[in-house]
Amino acid sequence: MNKYSAFLLLTLIFTCCLTACKKDAKPQVPTLQGKWYVKKNTLVQIDNGVTDTTLVTLYNDTSAYFKFNNDGSGTGWTILDPNIFSTPDGHYNFNYKVTGQDIIFSQPSGFLITNTYSFSTPNANTLIIKGVNADTHSQFKQEVDLSR
Repeated sequence: MNKYSAFLLLTLIFTCCLTACKKDAKPQVPTLQGKWYVKKNTLVQIDNGVTDTTLVTLYNDTSAYFKFNNDGSGTGWTILDPNIFSTPDGHYNFNYKVTGQDIIFSQPSGFLITNTYSFSTPNANTLIIKGVNADTHSQFKQEVDLSR
């Protein structure tokens, strides 16, 4: 085999090895940290197994937000009297913990109906949280759509 053919064969083998060893990029998981604006709140009341009321509220107000800090603290929006919460602008302070696909809040608010919500991030700018609060006769399901 002449030198030119050997060089061509080695170049071809080297090129094949480079393309075969390429690692697939890992999908980026959007981070929960940051400010998320409430866009839609869906609240469903179920009485004795039958859907009684469905209330869908759309928001365009930039004061309706949840902010998740890196240290597990945050600020949330409430619809109740702001005088009973930590901040005078209708927000309250909370702590949170992420466990798997759940966000566990240190306390419910006038807006959130429970402490534990499942969450999903369909893309980097969308956060959906879902929670359930039940007593002996009624069940409330809440889904909150947020965006950056």
